[in-house]
Amino acid sequence: MSDYPIVNKKMVRLNRKLKKNQKEYRKEYDTGSRRMSGNRIGKLVKLSAENPVKDCSEPETYCEMGPDAEVLIHMVEQSGLKGMSGNGFLTANKLKTFWQAQQKKRVLIVNAVECDPGLVHDEWILKEKASAVWMGIEYLNQAFHFETVMVAVKGKNKKFLKAEQGRIRDRSSEGRRDENRSIETRSDKTQSDKSRRDESRGAESRSLESKGDGWSVKVKEVAGRYPMGEEHFLIKELLGIPMDKSEIPAKSGILVMNVQTVFQICRLVNKLDTDARFVTLANLKTGEARVAYVTSEDRIHTLLEAIYPGKGTYYAGHGVLGAHKAAKDETFAETINFAAVGEDTLISDQNLCKKCGGCSRRCPMGISVKDIVLAREKNEKADISRFHPEQCIHCGSCTFFCHASKNVEKIVQGGGVLRMKKQKVSWIIALVAFTLTFYWVEFSPWSSQAVASYNNGYGTFDMKQYHVEDVTAVLGTMQKEGFTAYNRYLVGDSLFIVPYDFLLALFMNT
Repeated sequence: MSDYPIVNKKMVRLNRKLKKNQKEYRKEYDTGSRRMSGNRIGKLVKLSAENPVKDCSEPETYCEMGPDAEVLIHMVEQSGLKGMSGNGFLTANKLKTFWQAQQKKRVLIVNAVECDPGLVHDEWILKEKASAVWMGIEYLNQAFHFETVMVAVKGKNKKFLKAEQGRIRDRSSEGRRDENRSIETRSDKTQSDKSRRDESRGAESRSLESKGDGWSVKVKEVAGRYPMGEEHFLIKELLGIPMDKSEIPAKSGILVMNVQTVFQICRLVNKLDTDARFVTLANLKTGEARVAYVTSEDRIHTLLEAIYPGKGTYYAGHGVLGAHKAAKDETFAETINFAAVGEDTLISDQNLCKKCGGCSRRCPMGISVKDIVLAREKNEKADISRFHPEQCIHCGSCTFFCHASKNVEKIVQGGGVLRMKKQKVSWIIALVAFTLTFYWVEFSPWSSQAVASYNNGYGTFDMKQYHVEDVTAVLGTMQKEGFTAYNRYLVGDSLFIVPYDFLLALFMNT
């Protein structure tokens, strides 16, 4: 099932609560540079004070030492852990690709941007689970020995990490002093090869903490623009390295991981369950959202009905700009990060283009979206390869900003049904025109019956055989009002032929 935007700019304007949330977000978060993207969408939902719906268990303390690269990759592979950004890719495959590349300069970017307007669970994780996130970063560094570690966040979320960063720096300083004292008391004769490797790995891992003020992870604030959280956009923003959509960052020594994936790695190393994950549960009517720790067996409808009772349409997907109507028995699959209750969407791939060009201007990849739409409106099978639709990153910006409320993204991906909509509109117009003109010629003050009242019942002289002498005699005695009615009848009769023939043609082509 394909996911497309379920909310657009027009729908936000019609909902005061969504619009208010959007304004507050734009005010609170620095809008930043337009260099990467000029799209300012902002969050449409706001974290409710009643959070979370369901939470996970946590240990009293986390283990300080994590496994080496091969062991960590094996653990992740055995767990079946998948990326938490909603793409459903196996995390182990990304780690393997990164490790096998054997790049000298290795970079870890923890993606905590969460730019989709309907998601809030990453923000909640940064606020409530920051210690687990930092430990996950520590374990990854112990395994892969990064040269640079960055955590990308937006606005106020930076303070949650900074606060926890200070606490961990203090704890790690004390831990290093204790560890150094214990290492000095050990005898080299009694050390096994494994313990030597562990100590070596531990010494290297401390490089993450020993630089500068004792903790070298950089918390980088990025612009509040959409879709800044996309992997290639983030790399260009943080590292200044442009990468094509087809390029795999892990092969170049750049490991980009979602913040919740890092959180799950922390749980995995500490032998905690990773079968569940945090998702956002939103109410698109009221603009509130909550967080829940769900498994793949939890039913979407059941959970939403429990916290947001009342009528509405249920949606599920990777965000408000990529969702579908949730089936009654649908559960939280690996690609579902978001579930919501709301109104029926106004977005349709069948609406006709207004040719304003807004979709092309808003496309962060620079695709000529307008030309694609116009080409496919003329011919559903038109060749659009010259516009490079394969560069689409499925962000949904074109659909969100479309003035015609079209599902533009679907058309770019080749799934539009424009011709069906055109035929439907044609049928409606033709039927309305046929009804009006039929009334004109049969029942109006200028119908054939009205004309007959002026010429002794002869009517309009059509459909019958008359002698020329009889017609001449009737017309010679007909009053002026009769000729006026007759002329107007002829106008209506001429107009009636057009929708009649058009309906006949539509019927033959159906």
